[in-house]
Amino acid sequence: LAIEQQRLKLRNTLQQQSLHHSGLLLALLTGDQSLLSPEVEALFKRMGLSHLLAISGPHVLIFAAMLCWMIHRLIIRFTPSWYLRYPKPYLLVIPFCMGVLLYTAFVGFEIPALRTLLTSCIVAVLILLRFKLQALQVLLLSAAILLFLDPFSILSAAFWLSYCACLVLLRIYQTIQQQPEQLMLTRYAQLKLYIAILFESQWKIFVALLPLVLIFFQQVSWLAPVSNLIAIPVLSGLVVPLDIIAACVWLIIPALGQLLFQFNDILLSL
Repeated sequence: LAIEQQRLKLRNTLQQQSLHHSGLLLALLTGDQSLLSPEVEALFKRMGLSHLLAISGPHVLIFAAMLCWMIHRLIIRFTPSWYLRYPKPYLLVIPFCMGVLLYTAFVGFEIPALRTLLTSCIVAVLILLRFKLQALQVLLLSAAILLFLDPFSILSAAFWLSYCACLVLLRIYQTIQQQPEQLMLTRYAQLKLYIAILFESQWKIFVALLPLVLIFFQQVSWLAPVSNLIAIPVLSGLVVPLDIIAACVWLIIPALGQLLFQFNDILLSL
């Protein structure tokens, strides 16, 4: 209840500010699309970008990584001897999972966020027990646990689209891992490689999810592979992290948090 009240307070704060894209800022932060204008929502659907309005792995992991970075800096500053007694992954894995749980609760336990929470908890247990599983096994195990907790989630489009997209990305990541010579590439060559991977991932995800999109929505945006090439780096790499930082600062210093929201609003306008 306290988390829901905080979400409502944040929604009212964004609504009362003189922001051009308050609805989009709120949707990218919490998944709440109640303030989103019909024009913007239609634009996202037409461009095949609606998946960016769903709270998924990147949102949750960005917040958890920020939390772990802060704890890491505090340990180095005040008690660095802890790292002599406990390995860094063992020391930070529990705060990382707590950060994932907190943000997942903050966005209302959406299925993509739940997938990230379950996967993070499974990986945390494997790290603490010093046990190894293949990435595909971890992903399938998280899906099995999710279906055990909520069997009706198998009827949700979010379940199928989320896990199928992860399977494609996992395959692309495994392909990259099989090429050790990339470690010797120059910065320019690495940049070209990352751009090529971005192109490859977009068309592979588009082709893989095409049957599911047609089944669930009876329509498809042929612009999606192109529009995602621009939207994903900008929104996931700049807007969403700044949105999360602004929300965290707003909880402590409301005036500074509102200023960051205004700066992010300008970035969205551009």
